[in-house]
Amino acid sequence: MNDKKIIILPSELHKFVFCQKQFYFDRKLKKKPPLKRRVLIFIGKIKHYLYIKRGYKKEHLLKAEIPQLNAMLIGRPDAYRIEEDMILLEELKNRNGPRNGAWDSDAIQALAYAYLLKENYGKNVKIVIVYKNRKVEVPYNETLLMRHLNDYVAVVSGVKHPTAEKSGKCRWCQYQAECE
Repeated sequence: MNDKKIIILPSELHKFVFCQKQFYFDRKLKKKPPLKRRVLIFIGKIKHYLYIKRGYKKEHLLKAEIPQLNAMLIGRPDAYRIEEDMILLEELKNRNGPRNGAWDSDAIQALAYAYLLKENYGKNVKIVIVYKNRKVEVPYNETLLMRHLNDYVAVVSGVKHPTAEKSGKCRWCQYQAECE
């Protein structure tokens, strides 16, 4: 039996939920992202670095084991504040949110950070995703998170093939030629 734990980063889980095939091709083909994507990532890093909010901890490395998946979740939440009865997590995004709710990939990434906080501090977590155009509260749903983590581990370990639904986001993908 393989005792080596699968390392899961919330940012990689975000990519996986956005598009399993794009995530798979990123890992397998290791193509450099298009210039526009690299610029947006760089701008996002600057905004994260400059984000200061009184009483919030920022980008502090957290780890939590997920024994049932033989995995370790490791990440740095964007900003969080520990209160007496809970933790307030803010996940920062460099784009507008959808008309209703949050983008699925953003919500799962925020849930992963919330899981890290809950496991490390033993408190419930209130999740807020901060888009350019508004803030969205996302309910904590560990069952949903575990379903995506299970799929992630299955694809990374080769047990399952990545899937993708054709959608409007495909027209911007650098892997159109490789994707079936």
